[in-house]
Amino acid sequence: MAPLRLAVIGCGKVSERLHLPVSAASDAVEVTALVDRDTERARALAHTYGVGDVFADVSDLPGRVDAAIVAVPHHLHVEIASALLAKGVHVLVEKPMALDVAGCDAMIEAAEAGGATLAVGLVRRFYEASRYVKDLLDDGVLGALEHVDTREGAVFNWQVASPATFRKEMGGGVLSDVGTHVLDLLVWWLGETDDLRYEDDAMGGVEADCELRATFGGTPGVVELSRTRVLRNSTIIRGERGVVEIGPGFDPPVHLTFGGRTRRLIGAVEAAGTSRAARLEDVFARQLDDFAGAIREGRAPFIPGREGKRSIALLEACRRVRRPLELPWLSPGHERPPQAVEG
Repeated sequence: MAPLRLAVIGCGKVSERLHLPVSAASDAVEVTALVDRDTERARALAHTYGVGDVFADVSDLPGRVDAAIVAVPHHLHVEIASALLAKGVHVLVEKPMALDVAGCDAMIEAAEAGGATLAVGLVRRFYEASRYVKDLLDDGVLGALEHVDTREGAVFNWQVASPATFRKEMGGGVLSDVGTHVLDLLVWWLGETDDLRYEDDAMGGVEADCELRATFGGTPGVVELSRTRVLRNSTIIRGERGVVEIGPGFDPPVHLTFGGRTRRLIGAVEAAGTSRAARLEDVFARQLDDFAGAIREGRAPFIPGREGKRSIALLEACRRVRRPLELPWLSPGHERPPQAVEG
């Protein structure tokens, strides 16, 4: 069976480091086109990966490809993905799916109208650890759940190819970027939220630190995210019979505590010299295989549009109830830090 003709739309770092090398190694797809407004960058990547066509606009794609990975700045997802889906091009759209629920609905409707597959790149669901925890919770191994606590933070040092990460109107900020992954897993594992409280440090721009408190499927929980501080980087779920902790990293370890004894149940055993990039490539390969398989088999992908929409609905709810986060350098009743002046 011939591989699916695949376009990669957006030639930023996630495409350069992950989508392109993973697609090049796949037997299920063949990258036949790259699309980016920076055609010089796209041509350089096309040369590296032997891609024949380079375009500056997606309007040239329908009829030339079977499927596309949409990895452009967040605010462009809906326009680009919807146009392709409506013309029957299958789409894997990077997270966050859209900036709001209305955008998600537009994509879902376009996929239905065009008879195309829509998959959302919430890649953490493809971690073996994530699936294991889902089964563990569904089977009631921990008993009645009491609390969930997620802390994820690091000093931001990811090399970016565009300013979108730091622009509010482009969907930047730690809540959209990291929170999409974190909240997607919590909603998938535990259920929908209620009693939502949300605070962040945005002062006209994007947030670098935020905290969310809510019930997830009836279980009280807290989520803290940061791009300025190193946090614990794990999720701890406590139940009446035990505790499970999902550690940091790609395909992270899972530790289960019963009766005061903790055992490591799952986690990648890495060969000496295995790089961070290689481990993440494995997870992206699972995602790509599922996307291609869904197209071939006429089934829903592991994360269809309606699932991707769930975390976006929660992000939207956070912004509706948003309050300023208390920070040590702010005086009570003020929301702006001291300003440096010259003179």
